Amino acid sequence: MLVELFQAPLSLLASVVVGGIGARLASRLHFPSPAVIGSMLAVGLISSAGLSLPGLLPVLRSGIGVAVGAVLGVRVSLDLFGQLRFMAGPAVVVSAWAVATGLLGGHLLAVFANMTQATALFAATPGGIAEMTLAAASFGAHTPTVAALQLTRLVGVLLTVSALVNGRGRQAPAATVPASGQVAGLATTLTLLGVAAAGGLFLQSQGVPAGTIIGAMVATAAAGVGTKSEWRFHPAIIHWSQVGVGMIVGLSFTAETFMQLATLVLPALLLNVVMVASGVGLAHLLHRWTGWDMVTCLLASAPAGISQMGILSETVGADVCVVSLLHVVRLVTVIGVLLPLLGAVVP
Repeated sequence: MLVELFQAPLSLLASVVVGGIGARLASRLHFPSPAVIGSMLAVGLISSAGLSLPGLLPVLRSGIGVAVGAVLGVRVSLDLFGQLRFMAGPAVVVSAWAVATGLLGGHLLAVFANMTQATALFAATPGGIAEMTLAAASFGAHTPTVAALQLTRLVGVLLTVSALVNGRGRQAPAATVPASGQVAGLATTLTLLGVAAAGGLFLQSQGVPAGTIIGAMVATAAAGVGTKSEWRFHPAIIHWSQVGVGMIVGLSFTAETFMQLATLVLPALLLNVVMVASGVGLAHLLHRWTGWDMVTCLLASAPAGISQMGILSETVGADVCVVSLLHVVRLVTVIGVLLPLLGAVVP
């Protein structure tokens, strides 16, 4: 009984320690985005060996979502509202791209991997792993295949886009993100995190997709703009937020995932090539159209989640506001438009 009581907290502690060690090792080896990539790979190894956090994982996801949303929210400035009217066009293009790549990737998987239409479409749709897997189950798709290919796409995007961003370096300063700002003290940090938690948990309770991150980001941004204050979190909070994002992805690794991937090597490679190539193409279009720096465009166009790309934009100094807003619009489009469309297409 005592062992069972402490099993979940000890497993969580082990995940945090392993994630931190992985991040440090990846930094020593000069990996791109080492906090995210290193913790993801390290935690993924022990997760696939049998470590799981069934009871604490939802709480951990919510906690990391609040932290990431808060980190992104404090970067929002009043200048953003002056730029909103210029983001409508790019937001529409990014949303249309999400629908088009999902349908194209699904068609390719159905043809070349001999999958059912439902399984192929949900595996290829650029949405979250949890959202797409749950939706796939309701349509009778093969959920292990969907989860495996979604995870492969996410890992592939993280590795590829991080390498591209680090390889290019900064081409131009971020368009709207202030480089300065006072480092928040302990009292201010706790207040900001409390505001973020309230906003995140409220939207989560309303069933909003990625509500924890979006709510925390909006609430924190509103607090900063409302008080006309510019804050920065201590670098340790930002670092462990990045480690937490990698941990969440790594905890999705299972032995079954790797066994499933053994039969899906070519489809997974095909899907990654299509998704990454189309995302890079979209980034070049946004760069020419908007004049945003290429690093920001790469992160805004990547077929990954708001938490992963948002925290990477914070890491490399890209325009957090642009990246986050476009990913929010894409996610809402995928959940609100593409899933009903899939319902009409899939028998």
